[in-house]
Amino acid sequence: MTTKTRSKLAELFYLWDKHYKLFLLIPLIVASISIGLILTHKIRLGKDFKGGTSYIIISNLSYGQITKIFSKYQGVEVKYLGGHRYMIVTPYGFKYDMAKIGKVESKIEISRQLGKSFERSAEEMIIIGFILLVVSVFISFRTFVPASLMILSIIFDTLFAFALMVAKGIPLSIATISILLMLIGYSIDTDILMTSRVLKRRDLKLSDRFYHSMKTGLTMQLTALTVMAIIYILTTLFFPLLTIIKDISYIIVCGVIADIIFTWCFNASMLRIWYERYEAQGK
Repeated sequence: MTTKTRSKLAELFYLWDKHYKLFLLIPLIVASISIGLILTHKIRLGKDFKGGTSYIIISNLSYGQITKIFSKYQGVEVKYLGGHRYMIVTPYGFKYDMAKIGKVESKIEISRQLGKSFERSAEEMIIIGFILLVVSVFISFRTFVPASLMILSIIFDTLFAFALMVAKGIPLSIATISILLMLIGYSIDTDILMTSRVLKRRDLKLSDRFYHSMKTGLTMQLTALTVMAIIYILTTLFFPLLTIIKDISYIIVCGVIADIIFTWCFNASMLRIWYERYEAQGK
């Protein structure tokens, strides 16, 4: 970390250290926006959950020509995979001779019943994963308030990423659920780092504990954010047809931004308020 970066981080920490209670307004506003976006936008389901057929086509036609052919059919999606390869996703029961487009390299069909089964399995996976996460956090820290703050922070992180995903029109599928689950694991890492240092490093002043955890945590978060933002920008500018990579990098960028907001403006601020009262009681 350069001297200039350390100076900027010190200034940011001084601002938070002086006004950490006011910083709680930021996650409150962000959480409200997240809920509003989810309530005002329709959640799209991918073929994994609603059923459909996915074709991998090798074609000499351009992306524009293929999308024009299917523009009159509702629910058909065309994704560029690179070279002359395209993925064409059609609703369940849709009939079209794909040989007119090019050579059919592969075909995967998912019935509505199988899609519903995938949806139930995904729901169960999320619930089981979340329960295991809650149990492991409470076993590790054994203190109700810090553990609860970490769980709430993770919920808000995921909610924000999911809300922006829905607002952008990215469908909910096995792939996007996997990315959201990955973000949950990533988010808990920085929250555990901060909470552990604040509760266990009693050799340091309270403000120093937060400063050192923020220095490490923000370095991790900003590095991840920079890398994924570069991937998203490069894909958007130079490879706009690679929608799968663009969507994944977009969701991760949203998740890391949410992690920064809810770790340091919500979890850290609430943890400091609680710990100061906890210490004042002589515990």
